[in-house]
Amino acid sequence: MHRSLGLHAVALAGLCACGRVDPGAEAKHEPASPPAAAAEQRPERHAAAMPETFAGFPQPELANLDGVWLVDARQPRHGVAWMIEAEGSKLTILDRHGRETVYDVTLGSPCALRLIDADGVAETRSIALSEQRLIVTSKGAVAVAAPDGSMLACFGHRTYQIAADGRCRYTTETLAAWTDPVEADDACELEIVDGARSLIIAGQRLREHDGVWLDEVAAEDPAVRMEDRAAAPPAITPPPEAESEAATSETRATDSLLGRRRAHHHAKPLHAA
Repeated sequence: MHRSLGLHAVALAGLCACGRVDPGAEAKHEPASPPAAAAEQRPERHAAAMPETFAGFPQPELANLDGVWLVDARQPRHGVAWMIEAEGSKLTILDRHGRETVYDVTLGSPCALRLIDADGVAETRSIALSEQRLIVTSKGAVAVAAPDGSMLACFGHRTYQIAADGRCRYTTETLAAWTDPVEADDACELEIVDGARSLIIAGQRLREHDGVWLDEVAAEDPAVRMEDRAAAPPAITPPPEAESEAATSETRATDSLLGRRRAHHHAKPLHAA
């Protein structure tokens, strides 16, 4: 009997020991902090440093952009509201459906804005700012002039630099770094016709408007400063009659296309006599 009791006591003691928690064990099993490599994988939030050759060109002061702007308003159905704050560093774009997208804003070059969304995806818009006039365009060409007569132009993904002696080179921003300048195959020419100067780049003609140079597309993209945020929705939402007219035009275009296809399908082949 005494021997059996002793064995039970030993077994119970072993069970108690197994259930006991070592204070130091918790610290050993705590989740490890994210490695430094993972922290470095966060989205890039800044534009690449500009090449030194851009330094001589006037740069727009982003703080002057704070406010609400109507952008891309050439057609009533395509306008959006830009709400810029924090001295030009934060942009909220409101579309006609009430959807908002927030971007960090930096100056990509003297004639381009770099917009970076929450996922780190960036897009570029050409920009020209002269006093209270703001031009924002994704398709047009914009140029600025330096005091020495050289010019810098933003057109698509290329940034052209035209020296005072007429030499023309371009560079692009790739993977947050600027490529080396490349001689442009297409001519960059500065013409003077009837006393008015114009710059030709890649087949596009830019003319001077209040100190900035714009092609025809960019000249049609002036942003309109609005009184406040409350004025944005009515400005970007087309009236019902505009919606109806646009829908009717689209229906007519579709019907016309279908009619041409049916006519082509039923047309009889011509046979030579």
